[in-house]
Parts: sequence; structure tokens; C-alpha cells
Amino acid sequence: MNDFVGSRQSANATAKIVTVAALGRPARRPDENAARLTLTARIIGTLIDQTDWHPIDGLLFPAGFFRHGAALGGLDPASRAKILAGLPLIRRLIAQLGAFSAPSRGIVLIVGVDTNRLAGLGYRGDQLMIALSNDGVIGVARKNFPSDADTNGWWQRPYVVNAADFDDPSRRVVLASGATAELSVCYDAFAYSEMHRGRTSNRRHLQFGFTDAGSVAPVTANLRDAWMAAHLKRLATPMSDVALVGIHGFEHPGRDGYWQRHGLATVSAATMGRACLGAAHFATALPSLVSSPLAASGVPRKHLDAGGRRRAHALNPKSSILVSQQGREVALLRLFEV
Repeated sequence: MNDFVGSRQSANATAKIVTVAALGRPARRPDENAARLTLTARIIGTLIDQTDWHPIDGLLFPAGFFRHGAALGGLDPASRAKILAGLPLIRRLIAQLGAFSAPSRGIVLIVGVDTNRLAGLGYRGDQLMIALSNDGVIGVARKNFPSDADTNGWWQRPYVVNAADFDDPSRRVVLASGATAELSVCYDAFAYSEMHRGRTSNRRHLQFGFTDAGSVAPVTANLRDAWMAAHLKRLATPMSDVALVGIHGFEHPGRDGYWQRHGLATVSAATMGRACLGAAHFATALPSLVSSPLAASGVPRKHLDAGGRRRAHALNPKSSILVSQQGREVALLRLFEV
């Protein structure tokens, strides 16, 4: 464990949140879940032993940490959450939370789950961040602000958005401390810049949407604008206390600079300096205890207008610890007080 004297922490902390940097890449097959559940249990066991970290209010894993077979994107959010709550994977994760009953009662676990492609439709599956407590599924965010790579069809099947996800209140959860947390799935974080700058060129990537009949159709400009207006209104009224972003990953530490400046720091600036924390996979090596924090706080509003001159405004963790498995370091846990 390492404490950082120079960390930029909030003077009035409202939540203690642990983020997970995981070695490797997002899960590609459901049969990878068993090994990842073992790793999740090891991470939780390591946290239980960190007595000076408790009580912990939230534990954030990367996007795509687990994989589910059937796509659920065409369902309404309530029906989707009901199905997720019944999955063996989700029940196992909820059971693992029982270990926190004494040191961090009420902790919220946020995990990324991607799904396989839409059967018979030729489109990608879902990208989800799912929030769990001892009571079950308490929040689900499905990606609703895709990137160019998500929809241009050059090297992967296009992603489809669902109109119901844009103003879905279950994208926001209440942490154990009572602080509210807004959940974002990867590129969703880039939607925050529209809270200040209005429509951006990234909005054009909303190209495909589900119809009421469950098929897929091109999204018109009017629909795109209406959906985003609802989403931005919900983000701002009221703003959550902290933004939590599950990121799929980076090749290695140091490749996250663009995300730090234009993603995480921009979210903080757009939310009046509130903290934004991210969790990601790192394919080839874990960050050091002092690098690639994937966190920002206290970012001034002028950051939004800085363009290519945007700074990182990195928020360092209060403490960090490495997790080893079979003699190899496989995860980096970082404690933030925000």
C-alpha cells in the first residue's frame, strides 16, 4: 500500500470509492466469467484486509469485465434489469458482496458487462455498467453515446442505441454514504461536453436505433437531438455528486492521456468541478502506483473551451494496492475520497 501526500482530494469528502485497473483485455466470451469471478473474489478479499480503507461506499470495475451471451438492448430498461437480476453471474456477484457486511455495509459494486451480438440483425451487442448491492440490481447504464468506431462499420459491427436509455433514471445510483453517482459506459463520458458546448460532432455517431417493433433503423437528426436533450437535462437536474465511468481499456499505461484530458477532466469541468473516476483494463502492463489514475476533480469551467490545450487535471488516489494471483500482479486497486 502507498499513501500519496500530494493527492488532490476534496476538502469535504462525501464518498470513498475504489477503482480497479485490471491487467488484460475485456472479456470476449461468457466462458471467461468463471476466472473473472475468481479474480473478483480475490479483489474483495484484498479489500476486506485493508482495514484503514473502510467503510468503502463504491467499488468500480472496468467496462466489459464480464460477458453475457444474449443481447438485451432492445428491451426497456426495467425489463432488462429484471433479466440481469436473475442471471447466475449477477447472483454470484451479489453473494460475494456479503463479505463486506461488517467493514463496508451497503457498499455498491459497479461492474461492466458486454453481450454478444444481436441475433440475426448483424449489429453489436450491449455495453452495460451494472450497479449491485446486497439488495440486488440497483442501477443499469447501457451505452447511449457511441464513438465513431462503434458505428462506422469499418472493423466491427455497428452499435445500436435505445431511445429509452437516454432519460433512464436507473443510470444514477445512491452509494452507501448517501452520495449519488452517475454511471457512464466508456464513450458516454464524452457526452458531458455537450452540457456546456451544445451539440458536438460526436453526436453524429448516434446512427442506429431500435424501433418499437424491436428491429433496427437509422436515427434521424430530429430523434438524435430529442434523445440527447432528454439525456443532458437528466444529467444536469440535479447533477450527481460523482461520475463513475467504466472504460474498456488501453494497450498500456500512458495511452490514456487523451481520455484523461478530453474525457474524465471534461466531465469534471462540465459538472462544476465534481469528481469523475474511471476504471479500465490495461492490456500489457498495469500502471504504477502513481501513473494513469483515470480520475479528475476540481477542473475549472474554462477547461471546456481549451480544445487541444486541455490539461489532464489528474486526481491522485489517497492510497493504492496491487493484487496478485498465482504470483503475478493482475489488478491495481485505488482508493479515492471525493
